[in-house]
Amino acid sequence: MPPLKKILALKQLALTDTLTTQDSILFKIPKGFEGNQQDWTRQEMAYQFLEEHEKTIPFHSGEIWQILITALQYGEGDFEQTMQFIVNYGRDNDTVAAVAGMILGAKYGYSNLPVVLRTQALKVNKENIGIDLEALAHEMVAKNHIELQHP
Repeated sequence: MPPLKKILALKQLALTDTLTTQDSILFKIPKGFEGNQQDWTRQEMAYQFLEEHEKTIPFHSGEIWQILITALQYGEGDFEQTMQFIVNYGRDNDTVAAVAGMILGAKYGYSNLPVVLRTQALKVNKENIGIDLEALAHEMVAKNHIELQHP
């Protein structure tokens, strides 16, 4: 089954609230997980799907692509859910999260991203890395505006 169809099928899968003994160990919901048992089980099933195909992808960028497409489909456009899926999966999650963030940011715009996350990103970049992203954005807009007026 193609990756996107598999993830769509997981989202529509009717899961019961009771798990077999083996499944209750395999899909044990960890402390602090914000969703319910069905959310956790679907997420873990998606991760299993990715693991099945990990060995068949002969190159690194193919694996990044597979995780990215799976996460975007799993998150259904929700920024936080997509990022949580990627980060919790692991592997090369910094690269995948960066690309997914760029895609979702471009699609929805900065002002439609979760306020807490965008505020934290600005703060961490400024305080820990010394990059004021807001000032940088204003500089880029001003430079682009000048270049458009004087080609």
